[in-house]
Amino acid sequence: MGYRKEVPRRREKGGENMAYILEHTVLGFCWWDLPAAIVLIVVVVACVWKHHDMKKQERELEDQISELYADDTVKLDSRT
Repeated sequence: MGYRKEVPRRREKGGENMAYILEHTVLGFCWWDLPAAIVLIVVVVACVWKHHDMKKQERELEDQISELYADDTVKLDSRT
C-alpha cells in the first residue's frame, strides 16, 4: 500500500501550548506590546501636559478675578 509517515505525538497538550508561546514571543511579550506601550506613554504624557496647562490657565483666571474684585472692593470702600 501507500507509504504513510508516522507523526510523533506530543505527550502533553500543555507542553505544546507552552512551546508555541515561547517560540512566538520574546521575553514573554507579544510584538504588539511595544506599540501599545508607546501609545500608552504618549497618552499619559498628553494628559499630564493638558492637566498642567489647565492648572496654569486656572491660576491666571483666578488672578484676573481677584484683580477685578480687588478694584471693586476699593471703589466700594471709598464710597462709604
